[in-house]
Amino acid sequence: MKRSVFVLIHVAVCLGAISAEAQPARSAAAAALTIVNAGPQGEIASRAEGNEVRVVFSEPMVTLGRIPARVQPAFFKISPGVAGTFRWSGTTILIFTPDPKRSLPFATTYRVTIDSTAAALSGRRLARPFSFSFTTPTVRLLSTRWYRQGNRFDGKLLVVMRFNQRVRTADIAAHLTARFAKHDWALGDLDGLRARLKAADPRSLDQFNVKMAATQAVASSTAPVTLVPAVTWDRKRYPPRPDQVVFEASVLVPPESHVKLTLDGALPSPAGTATPRKTQEYTVEVQPAFFVNRVECAAECNPDDANPIHFLREVRVKDFARAASAKDVTTPARQVALAKPHAPREKDEYGDARDVAADLTLEDAGFDPQPPARTYAVSLDASLETLDGEPLGYTWLGRIENWHRMAFTSFGDGHGVWETGGGTVLPFYARNYREAIQWAVPIQPRDLVPTVLRLRSNAFSATPAGPGVTRQLGVAADRVQSHGLD
Repeated sequence: MKRSVFVLIHVAVCLGAISAEAQPARSAAAAALTIVNAGPQGEIASRAEGNEVRVVFSEPMVTLGRIPARVQPAFFKISPGVAGTFRWSGTTILIFTPDPKRSLPFATTYRVTIDSTAAALSGRRLARPFSFSFTTPTVRLLSTRWYRQGNRFDGKLLVVMRFNQRVRTADIAAHLTARFAKHDWALGDLDGLRARLKAADPRSLDQFNVKMAATQAVASSTAPVTLVPAVTWDRKRYPPRPDQVVFEASVLVPPESHVKLTLDGALPSPAGTATPRKTQEYTVEVQPAFFVNRVECAAECNPDDANPIHFLREVRVKDFARAASAKDVTTPARQVALAKPHAPREKDEYGDARDVAADLTLEDAGFDPQPPARTYAVSLDASLETLDGEPLGYTWLGRIENWHRMAFTSFGDGHGVWETGGGTVLPFYARNYREAIQWAVPIQPRDLVPTVLRLRSNAFSATPAGPGVTRQLGVAADRVQSHGLD
């Protein structure tokens, strides 16, 4: 019996010994100093973000109110070395400020290490060294501009690229590729135009089809484009800069082209060894090919609305006026060529100059407004050019059918109130209405306001009791006439 008790006590003593040995290890791990935050980290967007390097500890490192004026923490290391100063913000945040007179260079990776010798006021230390890194901005494309040599539609394409830092032309050229980019392209009223050209001008139909096919080929191309550093360019518009590179295309880039520029992820910087490690892309969209896109309204048009012809590019109003002709074809057997009694309209409705535009009306060309219930055939000559000299290259034919003006009725300026001195015939005006139903019901003065309120509640759609009187209105088409109410 005594032997059994001895064994049980021995086991309990052993278990207690094991527990006592494990406890200090766990407590030491929990009590270690830690870093809860540090930065900046990764690639920073601007060098200004590197003006402060912060390390936040888990507990006080200095005594509040007794923070030393001169801080030189031996446990803080940064590589490559950077001159600067340290300070404590509160008791847990260490801030390193690089010398403001010497900006951090671009494209450079800095590694910050906090040694395990860092000790808190409590005496606790880091369990192991803590490290993080940040990279100043690598080469990044900021903007891309393009123009054509001589401002001609067929002039050599020049591309001006601006970066966030100084670059070398040879570096950009070595890491830049370009190719045409496929994109959607379409034109309005194709079937109608082809039918009109086939009937009236088969030669222009052939010219139109050739231009359409060429433009569709451009929009579908993915062929490479060779860009070489430009020797000459518009230096007044784009003065030389250390962060700018100008390239020119060694092949023709026709209108409607999209050119995709790609800079690879290994693009170097003269300032440091860090690279972007990701591609950068930009698509240059040159001017559209010159076509007449559509007329705003071709059939059942309201003659009181403006009805411009829309181009894909701007043209001069005077050139448009010279190229435009029109015929009244309302009666096919008696077509009448229309004159231009006015000079080209080179000012807008506010009197401001408008000598170029991409949407122009017949009135802009000097014609009188198209009357109601008339159909015009409009033609634009193939010689019409854009501002940069691209010719239309085919005759455009359009057909515009105006309907009668919108029908309406009105009780004039009295808003439904007339003086007895005006007589017994009340004003009633109408345009393009053939008949009307009228009611005349006396209303006592005391009922006037309630009646008006009731009519307002149903948008004046209620009518008095009874069938009313049907009146046939003698209509003169498209004129506002005074019929009166008897």
